[in-house]
Amino acid sequence: MKTLSAPGLLVVSLLFSALLGAQPFPGLSFDNYAGVHGLLLNPANAAANNVGFELHLGSVNAGLANDYIGLPSYSDLLDEEDIYAADLTRTPAADNFRSSHLNVLGPSLLMGLGQSAGLGLVTRVRNFYEVRNLDGRLTEGQDDGFGRLDDFSGTYQDFNTNSHGWAEVAVVLGAVLVNRKEFQLKGGAAVKVLRGLGGYHAGSPSLEVAYDGGSGELITGGEVADVLAGDYSYGELDLDALSEKLGTGVGFDLGLSLEWRPGGVPADRLRTPYRLKVGASVVDLGAVTYEEARVSTYPVGGRVSTDLLEGRSLAYVLEDNYDGTSRREAADFRLPTALYLHLDYRLAGGLFLSALSASALNADPLLAGNRITNAITVAPRLETKWLSLYAPARFGGPEGTSLGAGLRLGFVTIGSATLLSHLFTDTNYAADVYAGVKIPFYRRLRAKEVKEIVE
Repeated sequence: MKTLSAPGLLVVSLLFSALLGAQPFPGLSFDNYAGVHGLLLNPANAAANNVGFELHLGSVNAGLANDYIGLPSYSDLLDEEDIYAADLTRTPAADNFRSSHLNVLGPSLLMGLGQSAGLGLVTRVRNFYEVRNLDGRLTEGQDDGFGRLDDFSGTYQDFNTNSHGWAEVAVVLGAVLVNRKEFQLKGGAAVKVLRGLGGYHAGSPSLEVAYDGGSGELITGGEVADVLAGDYSYGELDLDALSEKLGTGVGFDLGLSLEWRPGGVPADRLRTPYRLKVGASVVDLGAVTYEEARVSTYPVGGRVSTDLLEGRSLAYVLEDNYDGTSRREAADFRLPTALYLHLDYRLAGGLFLSALSASALNADPLLAGNRITNAITVAPRLETKWLSLYAPARFGGPEGTSLGAGLRLGFVTIGSATLLSHLFTDTNYAADVYAGVKIPFYRRLRAKEVKEIVE
């Protein structure tokens, strides 16, 4: 069996997990030389950009975040013994959050179609995991044993957990819709063919849980519905599922981008003449449909020994301890549909300041599928043809503020949305990294075009 896995994610999957990125490849996707990476933010970026042709060889973006447990250093994340030996700060609450993502951008390309259009072909494999509105004391008991905990009880509204992996091939088309002396309007769209790799969903509108230390039992009440598609295992992608046709679907991205070009803006021989660029995009519309999913409903009123919970996944706990009903039927796993509102302001020369607002559009927590966390990202950027430096700062989301840094140097890109946070603060609730390799061929403006821009 061929698999893709992230060792650091596997080690800590029962403790915490990574944030569903509010921006793919944070900082880099704003770059006017981002090429294929810019298409993930807005398909309109395919048109009239600095890249005449780009062959993207491969890149990976992975991370973890939560609001329950403070993360150790980056080196400790990859060492199981160091993680469990570390004195980690814990903040259990009735509505703790944790999630993870692994985003593998495969061989892809972007090419210009004349001066006013562009075409992209993007391949990607993605894996997301999230748990929302679950008491952190349950996680603590599962990891360290319930015997060390005091009695507790709570009613958790809209508890849900979602895990899903899928592959996609996208065709992206962007075009200049309006081109005037002082502004340019671009539009773009992407159509994605989706292939599901499996998923798991469980949710309850109201889940009651009480821990009785005297008897060593959990007393539970309510009803939990879950959906299992394929032989899914968190943290591990089974690439053999690509040939099994477990699930299929179609997805879409739509976007607009407006550039303001006042006459006083300096322009060089490359395509960065704007003072302000404003964009809006809706990405990841659609779902993967699994024709043979197992759909179950479990009334969970009763008492369960905590010895039967430690180290067990929710799916096994439900199946082994409660009498439910199951059936085979088609089930949809929604993509993490998001609305991006973004702007990029040119301060002077190659110095830019960008901002991004990310909002989840699939808000129903009881439907299968992932969703991003709402957040705002601000990123100053120094941009040249072969070198860009950026420092994204992310605000909002349960895990709090994070500061990162990134670098594009020729054919190589590397960065993290949390690097500076880990360097300058002791307790962090998120960690991520991305890196990639590409072969770009940048496009130059003709002398006549430069004159038209600055006059």
